[in-house]
Amino acid sequence: MGGAPTFSIAGAYFPAWMVCLCLGIASSLLGRVVFIAIGIDRLLPLKFAVYVSLGLLAGLAIWLWFFQQ
Repeated sequence: MGGAPTFSIAGAYFPAWMVCLCLGIASSLLGRVVFIAIGIDRLLPLKFAVYVSLGLLAGLAIWLWFFQQ
């Protein structure tokens, strides 16, 4: 049985959940830019909840994609 999944980034080991978190945040920011460009952003009643959910969904999807068995 091995330890927790880690990534080596610039010589330092980061836990996999932290990498997925950062990619989820980046996906949420990219989604916000796309929503503003399309015009959906102004129609959203709970913008904070939508963008947090979008980042969470992206982070979990990345986790499942990399670590599925």
